[in-house]
Amino acid sequence: MSAAVPVYERILKRYPDDKPEDYLFFPQHQDRTTASTMLQ
Repeated sequence: MSAAVPVYERILKRYPDDKPEDYLFFPQHQDRTTASTMLQ
């Protein structure tokens, strides 16, 4: 788990204006089906 913390913090820095309730991955995609497909 400790190895995941720096990765998580880097991801957060990519989207500095996001709110805590926003999605972590592909927050710009409101269509979560599309975001899920992209992750696959």
